[in-house]
Amino acid sequence: MSFCFSSYGQELDSAPFFFKTRTESITDKFHFKIENGVIYSNRIGQRSWVLFDGSGVPTENQKALTREIVEISADGENLIAIDSSGQVFYTKIAKVKWQKKWGKPLAKVLHLEENLAWGISHRGPYMEFYNDIHGNPHPIFAGVTTLYLLRKNGHEIVYVDPWIPADWWHQVDLPFRGRMMARNMSVSASTLFIINNIGEMYTRLYDYDTSGQNPILPYSYKNDVREGTRKIIRSLPAPDWQLQPAIKVGMITEKITILQTGEKGNGAFELRVEGIDGQGMTGYYRKKIYDSEWSFVATGQQIAGKFLDTKADRAVTAPKTKNYGGKIWLKKQELSVQILDCSPLISPAIFRLQAGGESFDFKFHMRRYKYEKKGMAFKATLELSDAFIKSQNPDVQKIWKEFFRQEQFIDFHTKIEDAKLSSKENLHQFGVDKVADVLTWKLGYRFSKVLLKAKYHRRLRLSVSEI
Repeated sequence: MSFCFSSYGQELDSAPFFFKTRTESITDKFHFKIENGVIYSNRIGQRSWVLFDGSGVPTENQKALTREIVEISADGENLIAIDSSGQVFYTKIAKVKWQKKWGKPLAKVLHLEENLAWGISHRGPYMEFYNDIHGNPHPIFAGVTTLYLLRKNGHEIVYVDPWIPADWWHQVDLPFRGRMMARNMSVSASTLFIINNIGEMYTRLYDYDTSGQNPILPYSYKNDVREGTRKIIRSLPAPDWQLQPAIKVGMITEKITILQTGEKGNGAFELRVEGIDGQGMTGYYRKKIYDSEWSFVATGQQIAGKFLDTKADRAVTAPKTKNYGGKIWLKKQELSVQILDCSPLISPAIFRLQAGGESFDFKFHMRRYKYEKKGMAFKATLELSDAFIKSQNPDVQKIWKEFFRQEQFIDFHTKIEDAKLSSKENLHQFGVDKVADVLTWKLGYRFSKVLLKAKYHRRLRLSVSEI
C-alpha cells in the first residue's frame, strides 16, 4: 500500500477504488473521497490528492457552512456533500458555488431521509442527447440534475430536483409493480441501477423530465418518429426497468456502481458489481449497459459488500395497487368499466371496458401526480386498443365514433379520494387545467354557447369505486 501527500500536507491512502460509496465517488474526470471530515479530489490520471476547492467543506463567502462532511456523491458536473446533521450541500465541480438550500419556487434546507442508498445524477450536455421510448432523440442543453434516494424499506425510490419543491415525494416505481425489495442502488445521468437480495439487477432511465412530470414540456403517447417542429415532443411512457443479464460464475455482493463512459446517448454507461470469479479471485464484474456479457476485473482487494444467495427466494413487499369498478359516461350514455392493478405511482393500469357485448382492455397511463388534503390528483391518458378501434362489431364501431369521437388517446383530470377514483376529460381549452375547467363552464353560459357549452357537456366522465 502506498501513500501520497496533498499540497496541504495531508497524508492519504492512495489505494485505488472502483466503486461509488458513501465516502468515495467517481466521475469521468475526478475521484473524490472523505478523510477526517473533509473532501479531497484527485483528477483521474494524476497521483496527488488536494482539498476540494481549497477547504474541503462547503463554503459561502469564504466561510465554512458546516464543520464535518460524512457522505459524498458525484456525477457529471455535480457534487453533493452531506454533513453530520444530514443536510444536503450542492455544487458544480468546474465552477464551485455551494448551495445550502434546494428546490423551487421556495428553496429550503434539505436533509437526507434514512436510506439504504442515495446518489446524485447529472445528465449533461456532453452526452448530447437521449432517446425516448420510441427512439426519438432529444438534445441535452442545460442538463438535468436529480438526487435519488432508496428508502430504508427497500421498495421506495424517491427523488428531488433543484427546480421542484424540496420534498421527498416524487417516486420511481420499482420492478414487479413496485413490489421489488432492492438491496442497493447506484445512479448516473438519470439512469438508475438496482440489485435485490438474489442478485437480480435492473436499470432504468427516469427523471422529472423523461417521466412526463414537467408541465412545460410537450409529451405524447403516440408511437411515431417525429420531424420538424414536432421533434420537441417527448414520447411517453418513460422507459421501463430493464433486467440485466445474470452473473452465472463466481459470487457477487450487493455492492454496485454505474458510471458514465464519456460516450453519447442512452448507452453511455458502465455497470460494476463486486464479487469473486470462478477461481476465487477478488475484484468486480463489469459491462456496458446494453452488453449481454460480463467480464471480470481482478483487483486483489478485500471484499467489502455482503455476498448474495442467488438461490434464495426473491424478497417482495405487499401489493401496492388496487382494483376499481364503475362507469364511464357521456351525457346520458354510460358504459361499465373496471380499472385494475391501479396506483398513480405505478403506471399503466388496465382499463377494462364492456362495449357491444365484448370486453376490451386498454392502457390507463398516469403521470404528473400531486398529493392533496383528501387524496391524490394526477393526469391520466386512456389509450384505446387496436382491437377495439378495428373491431368489426357494429355496436363497438358506433361507440368508437360517437362515444370516443374516434380518438385513440384521451386525457383526463383524475383524482383518488378514499376508495373512489373519478375523472373528467381534459378538453384543453385554456391550458391551465383548473382555470380551464372554470372558464370553460362560465364562458359556455355567458359567451359562445354554441361552441364552448356544447364542448364542455360532451366531456367524458369516469367514476369507479374500490372493489
